[in-house]
Amino acid sequence: MILKFFTQKGAFQLLVLEAVILLFIGRMSVLLFPFKWIAPWLGEFNKETDLIDDDSYRKKLAHIFSAIHATSKYTFWKSNCLAQALCCQWMLKRRKIPYTIYMGVRNDKDKQLLAHAWTRVGSKIVTGAFQYQRYTVTGKFAHFA
Repeated sequence: MILKFFTQKGAFQLLVLEAVILLFIGRMSVLLFPFKWIAPWLGEFNKETDLIDDDSYRKKLAHIFSAIHATSKYTFWKSNCLAQALCCQWMLKRRKIPYTIYMGVRNDKDKQLLAHAWTRVGSKIVTGAFQYQRYTVTGKFAHFA
């Protein structure tokens, strides 16, 4: 990972460093604060952004997705779906890109309640894409840039 990092262009390296810092802040937020304190950061409750894709975001989204996805695998802390959603929303807000964060739950095969968070921009799932369709949405938060 470190060797691959140094072979990337400077702009992507900065994006990866931004993702590392924001994943850490996101994880610490999840560990230290109750969700009711985190929720106001996410956006407007029970609102959704449009499903229309804006081509001007395509390249930025691809880079943000790559930075978060690659970085979250190698952090020394658990960069779970909520930490990734928090990281992503801060990166998107900074770039004035509208997004919706979804919270969902489902029962696993042992009847354990599982929770998941994912981020959508237009029709693209930016974080938390793995099996997000299997979750029942319990909350959504939109930010209109």
